[in-house]
Amino acid sequence: MYARSGRSGRSLPQAVCIQCGGEKELALGRCASCGLVPTGPQRALSVIASTRMLAEPDLQEVQRRIAAGEPFRPGRARVEEAGRVLAGAARVEPFNFDRNLALLLVAGNVLLTPALGFAVWFGLRHRPGLGARQALWLTIPVSLALFGARLAVGFWQ
Repeated sequence: MYARSGRSGRSLPQAVCIQCGGEKELALGRCASCGLVPTGPQRALSVIASTRMLAEPDLQEVQRRIAAGEPFRPGRARVEEAGRVLAGAARVEPFNFDRNLALLLVAGNVLLTPALGFAVWFGLRHRPGLGARQALWLTIPVSLALFGARLAVGFWQ
């Protein structure tokens, strides 16, 4: 079930349940032992009780203590760090076209259809960064040029 195995060859958990100490694959997932799904402030504690923030020996110690009945009370700095980890996990990275990707989009607009560029714009319109605006700035001139070429061909026929 777990992706990694320790020196002894047994599988190591990715996280432990903050309520019962049971092994979990995902820090924010449901505990198979007690059924706890972390919500609210429990989410930060669950991230702390995972390999995302603890080394394996420390995680095993936390697991042992929780299983022995000790409440899991990490320091304030750890909880704040876990909050930043949670906030960063939900953050979407800005998207900007590099030169090669811009050339690929222009080639796709010319060879296939400008609808490709408008589809890229539509997909990026709510994402941070300049990607959506860049897609429009690359697609509109190609669209106008192809439309003008079509008018010219129709005029000469």
